[in-house]
Amino acid sequence: ALSGAPVANGVSGASSVSNAGSGPGRKDSAGTYASAEVAKRITEGQRALRRLRLRVSGTLFALGLSTGVLFEVLRAEVLTHDFERYCQAVTTTHVLQLVVCIFFFSRILLLSLAPLADDACLTRCVLVVDIAVMLADAAVRVRFLDDVGEEWPSTALNIMLVVAAACAMLRGSAARMQEHMWLAIGAWLGLGTLNTVFYSALEWQRCGRPTTTLWWSVTSLGCLVVVARPSWRQGVQVMLGRLFWAHVRNASAAGIGALVGNCSAREILQTGKARFRCSRLADLPYEAIQGNEPDPDLLRFSQAARLGTCDAFVSHSWHDDPGEKWSALQSWRQEFVSRHGREPKIWLDKTCIDQDNILSDLRCLPVFLSGCSRLVVLFGPT
Repeated sequence: ALSGAPVANGVSGASSVSNAGSGPGRKDSAGTYASAEVAKRITEGQRALRRLRLRVSGTLFALGLSTGVLFEVLRAEVLTHDFERYCQAVTTTHVLQLVVCIFFFSRILLLSLAPLADDACLTRCVLVVDIAVMLADAAVRVRFLDDVGEEWPSTALNIMLVVAAACAMLRGSAARMQEHMWLAIGAWLGLGTLNTVFYSALEWQRCGRPTTTLWWSVTSLGCLVVVARPSWRQGVQVMLGRLFWAHVRNASAAGIGALVGNCSAREILQTGKARFRCSRLADLPYEAIQGNEPDPDLLRFSQAARLGTCDAFVSHSWHDDPGEKWSALQSWRQEFVSRHGREPKIWLDKTCIDQDNILSDLRCLPVFLSGCSRLVVLFGPT
């Protein structure tokens, strides 16, 4: 992802071994590690990731606002407080009511999904919008309280959500705010569903047939199911992210940005230089490849090294056959020795990542990769 170098494929043993040429972090014209070029790539990656995140959040936020506007436009046509019209509603009215209900709950879901997990600013913005919408809706309902007493429960629920949203805004982190936001929405939907089911059953009994209130019960229940499943909510963001990812001009750069997170390029470089290690392949035991569980003791087979002094960054799947991987790696080693007359030094995750401090090393992977002369991939079934 950093070098963009061409890859030449060959087969060694039972696994395919791919070798990529040297990347920009290997050496500059003066023969030293080109940290400026790596810092540039990291910065570009963070910018690409920010653009991708903005597209995902912006799309969900815009869709939420759009469905909210459509709801306000359509509900004037179908929402009524005339009991006779409830009983006499025709098929067209039922269809319009269903569409209005879908727009109403879609607005809530889409706006609430807009903030990504660590976006505190947009989370507060969404909560402010929710508060404003619920207060406006409560004000509209108050106009009809003298005529229809059944509006009291809905108004009380809206006020409850306003208070809960205001409390959520006081939380320190985006994760805490979103946790309380979804809990508040879930409680509001649960109580609202009970309210609409009660009045739907009451109107059904009075009219002798289902009324348009039934659609509020159905859509509210459906929305509650989605809210109650975090994996479904995250799935919407993931699917939208994949859609935009396919059209990102520099998707690999965005991947680098996702690895390093919010750390500055300078900080990542400094940390990467301090934590970079490599192993002498001739000294590695078979156990370094054999297991598929982290083993902190394997760190002793690596030594601290300067960026640009490692011969290969070895990429492999922990779930491939260890015997085939070992055979392929040894075959590559023999080829390297015959060409260069010395044993290769490699970066291997099993031996070069501190398994007791994985997060710090994972953020530095782009730097570790750039500190190696080539990329060696043990390409197996998984």
